[in-house]
Amino acid sequence: MAVFATLFAVSAQAGISSSASYRITAEILDSGGLSGSSASYRLLGKARDHKIGIPLSASFIIGEGFLKSAYFARIIFAPIVTGITPASGVNTGLVNVIDLAGANFQPGVSVKLSRSGQPDVKGANVFVASSRKITCTFDLTGAVGGLWDVVVTNEDGLSGTLSFAFKIESPNLEIVKPVESEKNPFNPSTGPTALKYSLSKDADVTIYIFNIRGERIWEYRAAAGSQGGKIGENEVPWDGITTFRDYASSGVYIVHVTAMVDGGLKTLSKTKIALIK
Repeated sequence: MAVFATLFAVSAQAGISSSASYRITAEILDSGGLSGSSASYRLLGKARDHKIGIPLSASFIIGEGFLKSAYFARIIFAPIVTGITPASGVNTGLVNVIDLAGANFQPGVSVKLSRSGQPDVKGANVFVASSRKITCTFDLTGAVGGLWDVVVTNEDGLSGTLSFAFKIESPNLEIVKPVESEKNPFNPSTGPTALKYSLSKDADVTIYIFNIRGERIWEYRAAAGSQGGKIGENEVPWDGITTFRDYASSGVYIVHVTAMVDGGLKTLSKTKIALIK
């Protein structure tokens, strides 16, 4: 349904049909200095009054004779998502969202958490408290840790997204995606490789690389929350140079991703890299 905003009242004159085309001054429409026809015009001033961000090329339609009211086209009333409280939850149960904030929320709206490569987490008990506030419940059980998008969709199909706005956490530190080398085999002369893995929560992580004799040739330390130690996807580069500033020889190397768990150092994941020159 179109949203109406009463602008002005004009006494209709006998003999003028509702389909006739009329010229309306910019002062009446508060349109910023431009005049418009009854078929289409830029109602920028009124849009600004409603705090609606729109492109300059947007057109607005005057409905039945503009003699009574004018309305905005539906397209500019897609939901806008500006925040969510709380902004995180643990993947062992439910989290109650007490304030999903934004604008243009309509009754019948649906809410979900979305992340590439993962099934959506759909909101339940969705309640539209107002056009600017929604409450709902998410069941996070088993969901992959990391940052997720918050998506709100009205019944008319128009939606709004707040990217990377909700963090799903795990009470236990786990490797969600095992470590792997972006290039394997890896030739340092072509550029560095990336050691990729995914964590269930922020943690202090140390990566070790050993040769086949068990000698440690390289290590990398990442603080919790930084690249290498943050919840979700991590990528740590290795250029083939050892801790002793020498190029590693051709051969097979073993990568260990470790962290302190329950007071002891634990290997979360490991893999092999073949280095060739």
